[in-house]
Amino acid sequence: MRLALIGGGFVKHTDNFHINKRIVELVEKTNPKVLFIPTASNDNEDYITEFTEIFEKQLECHVNVLRCINNNPSEAEIKKMINSADLIYLGGGNYINMMEKWKEYKINQRLVEALQNDTLIAGISAGAICWFKCGIRTNYEGEGYIESPGWNMINKIFCPHYNQMDRANEFHRLLLQNGNENEHAIALEDNCALYLTNDTYEIIGEPSKAWEFQVIENELLKQKFIERAKTSI
Repeated sequence: MRLALIGGGFVKHTDNFHINKRIVELVEKTNPKVLFIPTASNDNEDYITEFTEIFEKQLECHVNVLRCINNNPSEAEIKKMINSADLIYLGGGNYINMMEKWKEYKINQRLVEALQNDTLIAGISAGAICWFKCGIRTNYEGEGYIESPGWNMINKIFCPHYNQMDRANEFHRLLLQNGNENEHAIALEDNCALYLTNDTYEIIGEPSKAWEFQVIENELLKQKFIERAKTSI
């Protein structure tokens, strides 16, 4: 498993550039092939343009884009695009729409297979939540935030954009409300990423922006994610 989880931020902003630069370095190839999947943003063309300009012009990658909102890619096309990528980057946006569309096109199955085959995958916000047991997202049908299930490739609860106070407070409440002893969770602020392999991790960005949580005897324990050479995730 090689998975880079990004708490949030904008591709074109300076704060996120060093994260994307490090992720490209982790591919360990010259001019790597990057597949961008912007489904959560409704395949927003401005987002695609920003991503392509950064990754092609500044990071020297070859970018391909998998569009499945207005386009109707075949199963063979999707398989070829995912299997040929050195790095797959999952964009942020509407988590529910993303998950529904990926299920429709069986992109979810292909992504899990790619991860299991050691393809490097990066996901920001919605593109990161999907890998966890569950995560907190914006309530698109009302106010506040709500918990949604993921694929449970990481048996923890996840919160992106942890620097947003209202989201952070709701995340704390949900962890305590679940009432599960020894519940574990991870939260990342914007402009911070966590790179995971099967037995190691690396914080990309400021370590003070990465947090871990545990519920013990109905109390929420919070501490900063302390970088080590090796650990079990």
